[in-house]
Amino acid sequence: MPTQDHILVVDDDAEIRALLREYLQKQGYRVTAVADGKALRAAVETSQPDVIVLDLMMPGEDGLSLCRGLRAHSDVPIIMLTARGDETDRIVGLEMGADDYLPKPFSPRELLARIKSVLRRARSVPDNLKQPDAGSYRFAGWMLDVATRNLAPPDCVVVPLSGTEFRLLARFE
Repeated sequence: MPTQDHILVVDDDAEIRALLREYLQKQGYRVTAVADGKALRAAVETSQPDVIVLDLMMPGEDGLSLCRGLRAHSDVPIIMLTARGDETDRIVGLEMGADDYLPKPFSPRELLARIKSVLRRARSVPDNLKQPDAGSYRFAGWMLDVATRNLAPPDCVVVPLSGTEFRLLARFE
């Protein structure tokens, strides 16, 4: 019997957490729902999720910093779920490492379709394109830090990279 995909929902709104937990469980997923970054980190350490649905605006540590922290150690697909839906917010979310972005209010059916889509894409990545194990790469005076996904030129002004930019540079190792 195949194992259920594990979805981690991170949202400070208890109603949204309950709605998503119930809906996604009915769709056959195993769901963990937590309210903040501390609980997110504990859940990731305990059981590696297959997808994270992450609210952008939360008290304390926001979704962007949580996404960036996750990206430093993991390629788990992340879908940003947020009330902030303007173009700039979507671009920043995607550049910080989110795989998809869904503004609130949202349709649970659309979220489900996006979850299936990011799972399909994540599972189709060949092994030679997955995140490398090295700590950093140096080339022509530049340094690519694998843990933080930052690029540092010779003048040491750090350049944060999007997921695609990072994977492209890591391929040139």
